[in-house]
Amino acid sequence: MSIRAKLLIPLLLLAACVLAAMHFIAFETLKKTLVAERISSEQRALSLLALAIAPDVQASDLAKIHETMDESNGQHPWWRSLSLTSSAGLRLYPLMQPDSHTGLNLRLVAQVSAVGRRLGELSVEVDLESLVAPALSVVYGLELVVVLILIVGTMAVVGLQARTVISPLRRLVEASDLLSKGQYDVVLPPPSADEVGNLVSAFEVMRRSVAHREAALTESEGRFRDLAESASDWFWETDTDYRLTFVSDRIGAILGVKPSAILGYTYFDVGLSDFEEDLARTHADDLANHRPFRDLMFHIGPVDGKDEKIVRISGMPFYDQDGVFIGYRGIGADVTREARAEERARQAQLELADQHAQLERLVEERTEALKQAQIEALQASRMASVGQLAAGIAHEINTPIQYVGDNLTFIQSATEAAFPLLAEARALAQGVRTAEAAAGKAEEFLRHYDAAGLDFLMEETPPAVSQSLEGVAQVARIVLSMKEFSHPGTSQKTAADINRALDSTLVVCRNTWKHVARMETRFDPALPLVNCHPGEMNQVFLNLIVNAAHAIEESGKPLPGTITAETALCGDWAEIRISDTGTGVSDDIAQHIFDPFFTTKEVGKGTGQGLAICYDVVVNKHGGQILVGGAPGEGAVFTVRIPVG
Repeated sequence: MSIRAKLLIPLLLLAACVLAAMHFIAFETLKKTLVAERISSEQRALSLLALAIAPDVQASDLAKIHETMDESNGQHPWWRSLSLTSSAGLRLYPLMQPDSHTGLNLRLVAQVSAVGRRLGELSVEVDLESLVAPALSVVYGLELVVVLILIVGTMAVVGLQARTVISPLRRLVEASDLLSKGQYDVVLPPPSADEVGNLVSAFEVMRRSVAHREAALTESEGRFRDLAESASDWFWETDTDYRLTFVSDRIGAILGVKPSAILGYTYFDVGLSDFEEDLARTHADDLANHRPFRDLMFHIGPVDGKDEKIVRISGMPFYDQDGVFIGYRGIGADVTREARAEERARQAQLELADQHAQLERLVEERTEALKQAQIEALQASRMASVGQLAAGIAHEINTPIQYVGDNLTFIQSATEAAFPLLAEARALAQGVRTAEAAAGKAEEFLRHYDAAGLDFLMEETPPAVSQSLEGVAQVARIVLSMKEFSHPGTSQKTAADINRALDSTLVVCRNTWKHVARMETRFDPALPLVNCHPGEMNQVFLNLIVNAAHAIEESGKPLPGTITAETALCGDWAEIRISDTGTGVSDDIAQHIFDPFFTTKEVGKGTGQGLAICYDVVVNKHGGQILVGGAPGEGAVFTVRIPVG
């Protein structure tokens, strides 16, 4: 069914429904209204007639009555049997019995009265058909006009729709047919501001888009064809049984056969099943489950033969619009040269791995030797430091040894003087016991007692002994500090008392700083044992203290300066701070102060290794921090922080 018929039939049905509604509802109601109005009009006319003849009836003027009645009867052709009777029942008009009329008649009655007195009765039979015929003719005419208007309007609407809708749609159908045939220069209906115009505009957009896509597709096909012809790979497709249904020409140059010669075969037929059964089984499982596969490599031809080819294929399953599997498509490549190169590279990698293992073993051996050399070098550095401090340490030991010797000489002379007196005192005691020559012996004993200065000896000997013991204790302390400082230690960290280690270092290098600075110590008694290399930390403390003494000595400030050694527990860190009252460290020097061989001392007085060793011990070996601070001109502050655990 055409669009025009689809539009016309509903409109005609709508018009028929409207006409039926008008005919059975509106026009019927109108007809009844007109009939009632006509009957009411005739009733009024009869009443006016009764009023008009009332004087004549009262005067019994029959001639006048007849004249008026005839005239009224002639004016109303639809009146039938107009009659007038007196109040006594006498027929006044017509005088003769009127003829009876058949049909649809309506009898109307009007009373004739005057001055409130009934004079008679006027009656008439009205022919309803003749009465309402004019009114019905008007109604029927109106109904006909409405019918004509509806028909003409429907035809006009259909014609307008045919012009504005059907014709553009027909032209769009023709344009679609041309587009399906690849003709894009079609003429479309003129645009309009309605829905059809929107459809035409959308169709024009679609036409341009399709034309653009067709051109892009043609260009893409040409590009793909050029790439396929120039590519070193080949393209392929299979059916649902994995038989090749298309291969590009490149496969002929690779395999040495015509492309048509391998159509209908599967990759299993051309070599996939011949050499690697596990690979073929895995690939068959992928195909059976319609899974994509990538970089599947297999041999074609005899292995290591002249015609051997190693190929690599990748494929994706593809489906129709309903999602039904219809085959695979993908690409293939000849990777014979690459595969052989990879095999050679694999062999080279194996050889390289062996050499690398040997090199690692050699590096481990050399590293272990280097670590041992570092330990020996650090021990040598410590011993060198001990050697540099030997003169000071000897002086430190010599002083107590000297007054120990002097006191021992004094004690020796005292004993030489006292021991004879003791012998005389013994003889005197024996003489007293025998009472022989007691007075002479006593006098001689007192003379010898005064000559020996025994009272002086008794007064000075105990302090001399105490001083000697203190000197021996000082020497023992220095020797113990030297032993702790110079002990090589082990390669493993041990729990150490940082306060004691720092105090031992201060004792060992005392002769270095005692002439230029006062030493202030503020050790934290709550500082726990720290897991570290004690000997290496002693070297760090020694370097920092010696540097502080040299800085004060070279500062040009009045001596003595002050060196402060502090320890503190800061969370999980043990903090050691060595500060001096020298000239401090400038920002430029602070940036390089821990670099190896960097020194600000004169040639021959510094090697630039002291702070570099400190940095290596604290940061690299203990995972700690060493920081330099202090205000330039006021002194330097070196802070060492190492983890407690």
